[in-house]
Amino acid sequence: MSKTAIIVTIVVALGVALVFFVFGGKQMEELTMDECPAGYAVVGEACMPLKDECEIRGDGYYFDESSQECFTR
Repeated sequence: MSKTAIIVTIVVALGVALVFFVFGGKQMEELTMDECPAGYAVVGEACMPLKDECEIRGDGYYFDESSQECFTR
């Protein structure tokens, strides 16, 4: 490959990466902007009760009913 072809390839790759980071971040931001009612958390594309969301994290977590918070053991 000639130097010109290598330079053009690098410039195009950087341009594609820049477009992805500028416009791709906005789409992810829209997905996380969904709000759930009190006592629920966003999990994937749906709302889930805080207790269930805490329990799916694994055995190292437990849900405290009095404070409505998830803690590690």
